[in-house]
Amino acid sequence: MANDETTMRVSKETHARLQSLGGKGETFESIIVGLLDRSKPRKAVDLGGRDFHRKRLLRQDLISKMGPVDTCYAPFIGDGRLVYDLYRERHLYGREADWKLVNAAQALIPYAVIEEGPAEAFGLLDEGPFDVADFDARMNPYPAFLAFWKNAKKADRMTLVFTDGLRGGIIQSGNLIRPSGTKKRIADHVERATIYGHYFDKVILPWFIKVVRPYAIVEKAVYTQGTMCYWGAVIEKKGGE
Repeated sequence: MANDETTMRVSKETHARLQSLGGKGETFESIIVGLLDRSKPRKAVDLGGRDFHRKRLLRQDLISKMGPVDTCYAPFIGDGRLVYDLYRERHLYGREADWKLVNAAQALIPYAVIEEGPAEAFGLLDEGPFDVADFDARMNPYPAFLAFWKNAKKADRMTLVFTDGLRGGIIQSGNLIRPSGTKKRIADHVERATIYGHYFDKVILPWFIKVVRPYAIVEKAVYTQGTMCYWGAVIEKKGGE
């Protein structure tokens, strides 16, 4: 009987890098297939199964520590399922670049205000104050967040949630794209692995703390799945500022 499996030798360094890319229980074969299939970013969008469940749990945990929630903004609303599942009792505003997804989301949530257009174009200047903003991006949530933060009417206590796919570029190609938009090329593999492993604490969190001032973080939550980083925070405006 023919054996379809092939053994390939790799260095210890390459073995460690492959391990860092995979999720719990993921095989090396599935990791390599995902890296080879560049036309389908690995796990950047998964609207069903375990990833959907974990996204929901992260948001539910943060919102439970918020107090009353009234008005939500979701600039990556997709087909609306995640937003509907979490925020259907609230005033909902969303954006989506794909008109087919706009139609699907609007059919699911007919009372929501959903605009067709790029996520980074915030135009709800007369609405709010918003107390939840959910940036469930395919790759980079931060341009949409910065547009929201600059222009939106914001409640004194808020929950902000992010889906970040930029982390993968660090380990895959050595390209660090910071949330501010600046870039750094990292040639050294040890440095890549270090930044990749401490991406949230070293890259995201210090930047976020500065951007949201005079708000301060009250609660935060983060988890990684494959190369993706899912995180959020409850923030509160400091008194008198």
